Amino acid sequence: MDSWNWSCSSISQYDIVMLTAKKIIKAIGHPHLNLYRGEGYQYFVYDNGKKGDDMVWMDYPVYVNRLNHLSLDQWVSEGNDCIKEVKNNFL
Repeated sequence: MDSWNWSCSSISQYDIVMLTAKKIIKAIGHPHLNLYRGEGYQYFVYDNGKKGDDMVWMDYPVYVNRLNHLSLDQWVSEGNDCIKEVKNNFL
């Protein structure tokens, strides 16, 4: 058996998870956070939806080209870091 066949046979259907922005945001569970794709990077946007002096808006870049370049746990950590930065700077 060559190494390619061995590698593929050792991966189950449950080992590969297709990440989406929706799955990542759901795992983070914060109502004011969204995830978008830029050119060659991804970025979170925190937007509390308010206007005027009550408005809190911030973007937070993550320099990976594809969502699957990080695990779900890593994305959750990045999202939580964004929320912490918002709290430290604005709230």
